[in-house]
This record gives sequence, structure tokens and C-alpha cells, in this order.
Amino acid sequence: TAHSGVPPMLKPFLPQPDNKAKQNANKTILLFIPSLYSIFNDEGSMVKKGQVLFVIDPVQYESAARAAKAAVATAKANVSTQEITVKNKRELNKKNIISDYDLEMAENTLASAKAQLASAEAQLISANQNLAYTRVTSPSDGVAGTIPYRVGSLVSASSPSPLTVISDIT
Repeated sequence: TAHSGVPPMLKPFLPQPDNKAKQNANKTILLFIPSLYSIFNDEGSMVKKGQVLFVIDPVQYESAARAAKAAVATAKANVSTQEITVKNKRELNKKNIISDYDLEMAENTLASAKAQLASAEAQLISANQNLAYTRVTSPSDGVAGTIPYRVGSLVSASSPSPLTVISDIT
């Protein structure tokens, strides 16, 4: 599906159309507990596929993205430091100044630093994806239905109503 890479806590719920219905209705439900920051459409307004309908308060997600970016920078610095250490220890080992054990320990520390960098980069990707999901877009062209929430409302997967229903009128 279009949302297969979306973390479960942020995945919009887009059910299959009801075959009994004459109109195709796509429900968009946010599956975490944020507050609505902005609403960019009115009930009954025409919307285009991909149009931003709602913005969820992005503050916590912006903070997480900044922290993840800093973690990547730190991990890159650690890798660079360990690469220098390994290079120097290889030279010392060739001259029999340090043991093979000391060299292997430095190489293992470098491998660990590289793994930490890969983990930090994955966390940055996830943080950026979560931040992107604070912008709720229309899944199709159509007409926006009732919007039972207002700016500041808390919404969650257990909310009784979707943020809105987009009815395809084509």
C-alpha cells in the first residue's frame, strides 16, 4: 500500500471502499495522540489528492529529528576518530610496537562505531518520517466531509470519528 513504510503509530487508516456505497469514501484517521495544529480545509470543500488537510503539532517530532541529526554527527565523529586510531595501530603493529590483540581491539571498536552510526542514521530517517506524517494529506480528489475536530483537539486511534471523510464524486 501507499503507507506500507509508515510507522504504525502514525499510519493513516485508509479502508477499502464499501461496495454497497455509491460514493467512494476514504477515511483518514491518525493513530497517535497529538493535537491538531492547523486545519486547511472546510467541510464541504473540494480537495485534491495530496492536498494538506491538517497539520498535527510538530514540536515533539521536530525535536526528535534534531536530536537524531545530532546523534548522527556524533557517531560520524566517533567513526572518524576510530579510523585514525586503527590506522595508527596498524603502523605500530607492523613495527611490533603493539600486539595483534591491541590492533584487533581497535578494529573491533571501529566496527562498533560504524554500527552505532548506522543505527543513528536509521533513527534519523525514522524521526524525519514521523515529522513528515504531521502533515495529513487527502488520499484522493473529492469533497471533504464533516470535520468533528477543531484546532487544539486531541485525536487518536480511539477517537470515535475520523479527522474527515473524503468522498470521491467522480
